Amino acid sequence: MAFNRAIAMALLISVMAALATAQFNDDNPRESCQREVLEADLQSCRQFMMPKGREMLRSITNQSIQERCCRDLGKVKSQCRCDVIQEMMLSMQEEIQYSKGGSKTMEKLMGMGAKLPSICGISPGYCQLDQSY
Repeated sequence: MAFNRAIAMALLISVMAALATAQFNDDNPRESCQREVLEADLQSCRQFMMPKGREMLRSITNQSIQERCCRDLGKVKSQCRCDVIQEMMLSMQEEIQYSKGGSKTMEKLMGMGAKLPSICGISPGYCQLDQSY
């Protein structure tokens, strides 16, 4: 009887510890999103958004790039999507900032990046991106 009670207590403690860990991870979405930011591969989204890419790929190819972008973005946890998009936009900014019309181009891209989840039909519909360019 004491053995069963000890097993029940050990089981209860392990369940409580698991719940506490899950609660801690949910309370720190920034920490849980860091891995998503590092691991997300949104090269297809970069191709879809880049102006030269859009001009050259207006046809069916552009449609498939958009579909790949949406599929890749859909693999990212919904609560992390805006962080991942923000990081992608920062790296695109580094490429564009010194090109002709860079600030105007970046302004357009930031608007498109903010609406990227909506374009893909996934949540959140809009991302508030830091436009520090």
